[in-house]
Amino acid sequence: MEYVILDEIGKGSYGCVFKARHRETGTIYAIKRMSLRTSPYEKLCVINELRILASHKCPFIIAFKTAFMFSNMLHIVTEYA
Repeated sequence: MEYVILDEIGKGSYGCVFKARHRETGTIYAIKRMSLRTSPYEKLCVINELRILASHKCPFIIAFKTAFMFSNMLHIVTEYA
């Protein structure tokens, strides 16, 4: 994985959020880690969250960096605020 997990910064109904550092650049990001072994409704909510994060251009909303699968978990990487 190209990110080093530093601290857990929050938990919610869909997963946990971690503070992480990119190995090459040293940039700090937030990574939301979620299981995809959920109901069809929850999967739809995850897909909608990714669509919104990836398409918005508002400077007042956290910016989406990337998303990837690792260890059977979906990881959503966003800027850290």
